[in-house]
Amino acid sequence: MIVKLIARFILTQSGIPLTDRGITARIHDRDPLSDDFLAESGLSDKGEAEWMFPISVAASLDSPAERRPGIYVELDKGGHVFFQSLVTADIDFFQRDPVSGEHRGRTLFLGTFQVDQPPLNPE
Repeated sequence: MIVKLIARFILTQSGIPLTDRGITARIHDRDPLSDDFLAESGLSDKGEAEWMFPISVAASLDSPAERRPGIYVELDKGGHVFFQSLVTADIDFFQRDPVSGEHRGRTLFLGTFQVDQPPLNPE
C-alpha cells in the first residue's frame, strides 16, 4: 500500500511559511536499533512537504512486521540538519472507517511545525 504524508513548516517568529528551495524535508521511521529513511521532499510555496512511499519500507531487520511506524521529520539545508521533530507515535495507516470500512489512513496530515530560521550558509 502506498501512503502519503503531508506536513507544513512555518517560521517560529513570524508564522510565515518556510519556502526555501534549498531545504530538503526527510521523513524517518524511529526503530529500536536503526531508524528507517522513508522519503524526502522539497517545500512548496505554502511551506508544505509531501511524501509518498510504500508502507513496506518501514519494515526492517529490527521491526520486520511493522505496520504502525513512529514517524519523525528532519529539515536539511546544505547537508546540515537544522530541525528534527518529535516522533509521532504509531501512525495507523490501516485504520478503517467505522461506517464504510474503507481505509482512512492513506493520506495523513502530520501537522504544522514551527521552525527557527534556517542557517544562511550551512557548513
